[in-house]
Amino acid sequence: MASSSPQDEAWRENDFVSGARPGTNDFRHALVERAAEVIKARYAEPLTLSDLASTTRTSPFYLNRIFREVTGAPPRRFLAAVRMAAAKQLLVATDLTITDLSYRVGYLSVTTFSAQFTRMVGLPPRELRRRLRTVADIKLSSLVDGPHESPANGHAPGRFQRGGVSRLFSPVALDGSAGLDSPMLTAFYAAFSGWVPQGVPIACGCASVPGPFELHGRTDYLVGLMACAYPGSSTVAESLMASNDQTYVARLHQLAPDSNDDIALVFTRAQPADPPIVYAAPLLRCSELSLPIQGRADCAD
Repeated sequence: MASSSPQDEAWRENDFVSGARPGTNDFRHALVERAAEVIKARYAEPLTLSDLASTTRTSPFYLNRIFREVTGAPPRRFLAAVRMAAAKQLLVATDLTITDLSYRVGYLSVTTFSAQFTRMVGLPPRELRRRLRTVADIKLSSLVDGPHESPANGHAPGRFQRGGVSRLFSPVALDGSAGLDSPMLTAFYAAFSGWVPQGVPIACGCASVPGPFELHGRTDYLVGLMACAYPGSSTVAESLMASNDQTYVARLHQLAPDSNDDIALVFTRAQPADPPIVYAAPLLRCSELSLPIQGRADCAD
């Protein structure tokens, strides 16, 4: 008798797959969403890949592979993003020390936590809290770029100049599934030198949705373009506290520096299996505008 594969076992033993056959998109998404739920519920624990695999009754190898396929990141990176999102919320909402906060989100070493936070969020935890004191109540709608000269057809091919100032105009829209009839969002656009949107972007911009946008930055190459958006009436502090279901995202696009491709971004509400947006876009934007923080070097120019 032929032995069962891990995915066959998961299909038979778990009701969360809703009858989907192994190998189908529904099956993979169900397993990944289950694993993501466990990560979000138990991020403060020392979770391992084996722990997650046991919750879906499949093998660590299989779960790691499909998790990366569905979310764009392996489980360990997703776990780190969830921890950083929780840390951002605690920095905004509590007076916990950085040491106590690091323990609260699952780190045994405050040094490791601070280094990871800085790498993923774009600035150290103490610096985030310091900057937030002066910009917490600023409305996101006040951070948008000024009006742009739009081409007659409403958009233009995107081009990133090698070694020069990077600009991209593109129409953006909100998908009907977002659940708003006449939305006005403030969107933060960023290009990263890696496929994972974290840290300080190499090019960035801010605009209202719907509408065109422009990226500013200096780079010889671009890899990932992503965007997140929040209601324009939200404040900087509220955006840092926003959970996935309060965030709108436009899917990551891979770009080349000499690309002429037109990029049209469509925003939807973040899904359960989407990694949290952890880089501190509104704070970095405030620094870029020097409002009211001194210095403006968070986006390369």
